Amino acid sequence: MENVRRQYVLPDIKDCEFFALSPQNSAILVKNGDKQIDVLDGDTLDLAFSMKVDQPKCVYLAQKLIFVGTWNCVLNIYDVGKDFKLIKTLKTKAGVRTICEFDRHHIVCGENEGWVDVIRFS
Repeated sequence: MENVRRQYVLPDIKDCEFFALSPQNSAILVKNGDKQIDVLDGDTLDLAFSMKVDQPKCVYLAQKLIFVGTWNCVLNIYDVGKDFKLIKTLKTKAGVRTICEFDRHHIVCGENEGWVDVIRFS
């Protein structure tokens, strides 16, 4: 089997600090600058939506919710089914550095200074 390598140049992506793939690779979430998360279509890599977020650090998509952790001690939750509308903001003890899914109803946020939050969602 040959090694196959695909390379894409994403237009308008200038400052990609991190990205995340959604389940089933239906979308790619890219941090594009200090105040913007771009949501790209997983098949075409076209820009689907841009979310304005203050100091984003990490992002995670679970089911139809996008969780964005920030340096300013906030976890923002956006609903993909409602045109990426911000539906909830949770205050955390410290800046959110990482987010992962624990199970179908919980995510875990790793924060600065050793704090960990387990957050239930439905």
